[in-house]
Amino acid sequence: MFGDLFNEESSTNDSGYAVSFLPPSPPNPRLGCGLAGIDNQGATCYLNSLLQTLLLTPEFREKLFALSEADLGSLDNRRKPDAKVRVIPLELQRLFAQMLLSNQQSVSTTDLTNSFGWTNQEAFQQHDVQELNRILFNAIEESLVGTPGQNIINELYHGTIVNQIVCSKCKKISEREEDFQDLTLAVAGMSGLENVLKECYCHVENMNGRNQYRCETCQTYTDATKGAKLRNLPPILSLSLLRFSYDFVKMSRYKENGRFTFPMEIDMSPFSEKGDSRAEDKIYELFSVVVHRGSAFGGHYFAYIRDIDDLGFWTAPVDKIQQKADASSTGLDIIECQSPVDLIENILGDVEHQTMSIDRLCSEISKVTGVSWNKRFRKTHGPLSKFLKSCNNFHYNPDTNWVGLNSDSSGNGENKNPGEKLKSNNKVKNDSDVKEKSSEKAVKLGQNWFCFNDSHIGPINARDIEKQFSGKESAYMLFYRRKTLLRPILAHAAASYKIPDKLVKEVDALNIALEKQRQEYDQLINRITVQVGWSEHFAYNCLLHLAPDTNEDVAFSTIEIDKRKTFTDLKTVILEEMAQKNSDNLTFHRMKPRAGGYHLYEEITGEESILQEMGFTSNTLLFVWDGIQVNGSEVCCGENKEPLQLSLKDSDSHFLASIVVNKDKSLSEFHGVITEAIGQEPKELHIASSENGHKFTTLSKSPEVTLAEAGLKDTNIIFITTSGLQNSNTNKSPPMSSSDCLSSRIQDPQWSITLQNRLAGDDVPYTCMTLQLSARPTETLDHLKVRVLGLLCVDNVSTETVRLREDHRSHGLQPPLREALSLADAGLSDGSFLVIEHGRPPQDSEMTISINKVLSGKLVSKREFLVDRQLTVLGMLQAACKLMDCEGSQWFLCKTDVYGEQADSLEDGSATLMELLVNDGDTLILQQGSLIKKDQVNLNVWLVSSSGNKGSLNGHANGDGNSQRQEEADRVMLDLASKLSMADHVPSKDLNPLNESLFPKLEQLFDNSWVIQKAMGIEELKQALMGTEKFQSLMIPTSGFMRLRMLESGKLKAVLRNNSQALRHANFRETVNLAVEILKHEENLSVHEVLLQVAQKIGGTRIYLPPRAFVWHTSAGVGAADLKRAVCQRLDLPLHDVLLAKYCPDTCVWTVLRDQPQKVNKNKVKKKGGGHKSNIRQAPYYVQDGDLIGVKILSEDKGFLDPGDFSTQEDIEKRQILQQIAEEKKRLREERKKMQAGDLFPSMRRPEASLTIKVDKFS
Repeated sequence: MFGDLFNEESSTNDSGYAVSFLPPSPPNPRLGCGLAGIDNQGATCYLNSLLQTLLLTPEFREKLFALSEADLGSLDNRRKPDAKVRVIPLELQRLFAQMLLSNQQSVSTTDLTNSFGWTNQEAFQQHDVQELNRILFNAIEESLVGTPGQNIINELYHGTIVNQIVCSKCKKISEREEDFQDLTLAVAGMSGLENVLKECYCHVENMNGRNQYRCETCQTYTDATKGAKLRNLPPILSLSLLRFSYDFVKMSRYKENGRFTFPMEIDMSPFSEKGDSRAEDKIYELFSVVVHRGSAFGGHYFAYIRDIDDLGFWTAPVDKIQQKADASSTGLDIIECQSPVDLIENILGDVEHQTMSIDRLCSEISKVTGVSWNKRFRKTHGPLSKFLKSCNNFHYNPDTNWVGLNSDSSGNGENKNPGEKLKSNNKVKNDSDVKEKSSEKAVKLGQNWFCFNDSHIGPINARDIEKQFSGKESAYMLFYRRKTLLRPILAHAAASYKIPDKLVKEVDALNIALEKQRQEYDQLINRITVQVGWSEHFAYNCLLHLAPDTNEDVAFSTIEIDKRKTFTDLKTVILEEMAQKNSDNLTFHRMKPRAGGYHLYEEITGEESILQEMGFTSNTLLFVWDGIQVNGSEVCCGENKEPLQLSLKDSDSHFLASIVVNKDKSLSEFHGVITEAIGQEPKELHIASSENGHKFTTLSKSPEVTLAEAGLKDTNIIFITTSGLQNSNTNKSPPMSSSDCLSSRIQDPQWSITLQNRLAGDDVPYTCMTLQLSARPTETLDHLKVRVLGLLCVDNVSTETVRLREDHRSHGLQPPLREALSLADAGLSDGSFLVIEHGRPPQDSEMTISINKVLSGKLVSKREFLVDRQLTVLGMLQAACKLMDCEGSQWFLCKTDVYGEQADSLEDGSATLMELLVNDGDTLILQQGSLIKKDQVNLNVWLVSSSGNKGSLNGHANGDGNSQRQEEADRVMLDLASKLSMADHVPSKDLNPLNESLFPKLEQLFDNSWVIQKAMGIEELKQALMGTEKFQSLMIPTSGFMRLRMLESGKLKAVLRNNSQALRHANFRETVNLAVEILKHEENLSVHEVLLQVAQKIGGTRIYLPPRAFVWHTSAGVGAADLKRAVCQRLDLPLHDVLLAKYCPDTCVWTVLRDQPQKVNKNKVKKKGGGHKSNIRQAPYYVQDGDLIGVKILSEDKGFLDPGDFSTQEDIEKRQILQQIAEEKKRLREERKKMQAGDLFPSMRRPEASLTIKVDKFS
């Protein structure tokens, strides 16, 4: 249907140049590590990680290669109806052979996934690697049914778990076996692999009480123990870590990113059933870690794999420990490392015997890093002694408290003598090597680790695996290999070991084809096509052009050559093309198309220079001639004699002629050329230029000034004033110069430009008129503007007072364009929309800046400024304040981000706009106020009215507490009764005494905000406030009588404690509202004291007594019972008859404070006196400074309100209003859903696809 659309090797662009379409590049050769990666088809990283693990599992790889064509069939017969071809094992064999032997950086898995029955959709759908592991093993088992390899999976990965129930009376054991291919282990709440194995296979469950076991022997329900053990362990032990869980509260998936450790070597004997197997067979070594990076909704898989057979070449990666400056002088860490293992190894490695005591090690850690172990690592790695016990890199003796560096930890699998290691990836060791080690039957092979990340492979240290213990990038699947599995000598560093000869020959042929493809591609990308013009086919008249009756095919010859060759090689080819061996009388010039013809530039003389270094490309034109004449005419060569094509117009902008003249001509000679072109001598010549403020420049007749010195450029327009030139509308055009008849081989493309007239005024016709113009990319904007003014018939408007700007369809109106530029250089393109408007055009040294004046967060006005690029920030600020009516002196400028929001302030007034990276078209924000630097804070100070302070509950209650509360309750009720009697209707908020405490009366102390340094301490701030006139009038004795609190939405919040602390530690924002309370007694709250408002509810009503300040000492406990005990002690209330609740003013909801029971592990012994306490300063209560705590006596409300009902009448009314608002929002959401459901193309969430592999039936 498409014909040869995709078979074209080359085409021609609009400029006439040949454009070659290169074929796809061949695969890159194998990396220096000698191992091949796998291409990612879109989202197949999970498949790649598993395939690399299977490939580097020697037992699986060799068993797979042991299957012959007689067992599996041939891929050539897969289309035959009666042939049994086991496609999946065959494709795995081919893939593994290519990964081992082919000279490619990465191998494609397309053929393998096609054998799975996958389409492109599956390739872009990410799945779980644990799920793939089981499905792939099942597919391999089904594909190998009836072959000698049908038990490959069972022999290598199959194990058995036995579940046992032991009767406590008759001791009968009931068993049930379960098979497994991988052990699934829960990560949540577990610290490491050994702990979770112990939990699953060592601990037993007691079945008693209502959970008794019915014993068949005893014929009754009896107590029993239930547990599980590992009966049979496979040679390759696969462990799946369950990091993905589901939150039934949030109804969403999440990933467990907690720390989960696993050892490099593990003994499975404690978790296995005692049997006949040797103890050595239960020791396993880690050889593969599949890592998942991301969240539960997506991510990326890669693998850390140990190269067991030393098939790759390992080089030590860059160490991540960096030495820094001395901590004593700079306060910085001397060592900055990602893991504590690196730190301790570095410290122990510096001492002579690589051992030291724990006390000395702690001292060295503090000395080297500047902080102790507990501050830096304890939170994530636990105590130092516990960490040293669990880490295999160190030997720790708890009896002597000494630690040493293990002998094998410093190597981390690295080659001690890499220069002595000789190997080949594709050949078996020679006979001499075999004889040398013939006495040994097997050796323990490589311990080197590599990171396999799709097509990228690199060496890593064994200690890098510890970084995958926790975090978003953490271990997801572990593969352990039995330690007693030794490899034969011939397998060491032999990639072709036990690979069938047919596959080896197939890969060898593939390597030959790849090498040939790379050579062809290398020649193709370095091949250039040079056009050579022969002088006998050209004529010269100011420009070189084709001779009459000569076409381009005759005048030019096409020569293909490698750009890495020298110019001498090119010259030889050219002489062979000319059949002329002598080149002494020939010269070679670079030729370029100019003004409808060609011009010769520099002569090429570098005989031994490389063509690529000389700038030769496929668009290069060469001209071969004698260096003097072309068909009897002398030729002007060089950059200084470059021809200019100029347009001549009269004073009415009517076109007269087009001429071509060399730019080294003098102005007097130029007048003569114009006289010849228009038929009479011009009186004056003018050029429209932007270099002198867009003024017309008069060209003199000076014989000493050339056109280049006068500033003439190609495509300039010359306006001519003559004394006798008649109107060009009534006469024929004057004769054209000879250059107008030159044939043009290459011309600039024509662009279509849309222009709108926005020149408003009585003398300007066609306002808002839209024009369609044709223009070339090389045409200058000032030339285009002159044309536009002529088309709009605007005679009374000067070109100095109008300008052009682009109205972009996406970005809107752009800054005015610099008219000295061409359309292409100004960033315009075909189809651009321009507007012409009043205003001075910017010069080359100017730029346009938009200033937004903002007051109180609202945009007041906006204005554009045309300023010099070297203008300072202070100059810009002064200009903006002057022209935008800014009263006062405190104004400053800020940058804006990509969203137009306020960004960094321009602090340095002496810096230029260019130095601060303010560019053309940027928007700045002009704001009133003091300039706030990064180390400063803007402070608004408020004074809390003393009327809102109803006293405090600090200290013990004095006298009869019940009688005092009763008197206070009577006063409150009388006050409310008087309010009700004086008015027919009283709002419920006026009947609620809590409002006065929740929203106290505030008085702003200063008209302007304070700008202070964040380094200032809280005590310094108090002293500064006391030094002002406002506070001196309050007669405050000392700063201890002042309480500073954060003010948020009119509510009093956190208290600023610790007078010696700097403000920077208080997490202040740029602008802070600070409230000051005047106290009757001195106060200095510690971090263990919380300032609360406590209000007691009047029994039998929904009314509260006025709240009082209460300082809660949390050092005695942070639970709800501790707060309740402290409140009851202050108010003299019975502890058993009181309930507390926290009030949330935003939702008008009271939350009853109760201690949440903590989960205790059934196998852990409960600590003495531990209890079930919770911290109400944390979730879900978050009790903090300023919170209102309601106190309710249950016996007084019995029969009137529920125990958990603390609501006032105002709370009930507000909740009803909030519920109505929520119901209205819900109704609007449902209406929007119904409207969206009626759309033709509703948005649907893509369902998750299940993972399947299609296998033919072979049973």
